[in-house]
Amino acid sequence: MQTSTELPISIPIASPIATRTGSSVLIIDDSKLNRHVLSDLLRESGHRVTAVGDPESALAALGRHSFDLILLDLVLPGVQGSDFLERLLADEATRDTPIVVVSGVDRLDAAARCIELGAADFLLKPIEPVLLRARTNACLEQRHLRLKEREYLARIQAENDRKAAEIEHARQIQMSMLPASPPDNPLLEIAARQFCASEVGGDYYDFFQRQTPEGESLLCAIGDATGHGVGAGGMVAMTKALLLALNGGPDLPPLCEEMNRIMVRSGLREESNMALMLLEFCEMQASPGEARRLNVRATGGSMPPIYILKSNVDASDENGMRTAPARLEQIQICGVPLGLIDFDDITYDDIRFEVGAGDVIVLLSDGLPEMMNPADEMLDYDRLEERLTWIDPTASVEKILGDVLRIGDDWAEGEALKDDMTAVILKVRA
Repeated sequence: MQTSTELPISIPIASPIATRTGSSVLIIDDSKLNRHVLSDLLRESGHRVTAVGDPESALAALGRHSFDLILLDLVLPGVQGSDFLERLLADEATRDTPIVVVSGVDRLDAAARCIELGAADFLLKPIEPVLLRARTNACLEQRHLRLKEREYLARIQAENDRKAAEIEHARQIQMSMLPASPPDNPLLEIAARQFCASEVGGDYYDFFQRQTPEGESLLCAIGDATGHGVGAGGMVAMTKALLLALNGGPDLPPLCEEMNRIMVRSGLREESNMALMLLEFCEMQASPGEARRLNVRATGGSMPPIYILKSNVDASDENGMRTAPARLEQIQICGVPLGLIDFDDITYDDIRFEVGAGDVIVLLSDGLPEMMNPADEMLDYDRLEERLTWIDPTASVEKILGDVLRIGDDWAEGEALKDDMTAVILKVRA
């Protein structure tokens, strides 16, 4: 049976090695003399010491206090020191406390076993006080650094959680800027969808009722703020606020011009501006039995073209699959983004065109034509327009919207969005 080795009674001159004073140390050793000598050495270094002689007393002490360091004898009454070491290292309360094994068992395999289990160090009896101070100080310094690192990581995590909560709040605000669902409009069937490349998107679409000399009209807005994220979300909020405030006042191009002047005065300019397109739909007078026609006015700029799928092309087989492309028209609205250029005399075009019953208007942000595939190739407008011609304009707006979005999905082949993407489908009711 192994027995504990007594420590020398003589205590040499104190070590010049600096120690992290004020630490709390637990000594577990069945020899009273060893406990006394170790306690004296550690107290001389400025530590607070608790010394016990058996595992039960050690567990009781650990239940009452937390310790910065444990010195553990390998030979204990009723239990192998290595088993007790393993138990301490498995306990959540002590697994992060450095444990220095102190033993008179001069065997390399015993030391290796303790280190493998997770002991911070291994000291042989009789203890050299200089070595004891150096090793305990090193363990305490490592613990101090680990605690500092944990505190730092906890602060970083708390800050990240705070930022995540703020971003989520910004996302909810930004999403509230979009219609909960498209309006039920007597002139148009409407479907829309937006996908964000980050937590807070910079794309925008909305619908407003307006009163014109010709009667009540529907104003459709679609926009794309510079970049994406919280700053772009702020531009979306500003755009909606201005549309709510100014709608019903200026005519359509002057509405854009006034919004531009206000955004320029915000001072953001190149850092954050809004590409925006406004379309106003108003029913034209028709003779009895004549198909519905809508007058469309458009203004704004820096957005992709307005695409119109004409309803007078019926080229589908008995299964509803298209056998020939539909006729696709496009109208480009030229103009600078809102909030970018500080000219009092800047004007926006007033583009007018007509659409008839069954015609489909496709409005997009540039996220779809600029979608990338795994080969780092952009979909681009030519490919997009060719694929749009194979969409059936006689289908429902929800089906057309799904087919438009599928163009991007098929091209991307699983690649993540690099930019926000918005699609709005408007179909003239019969």
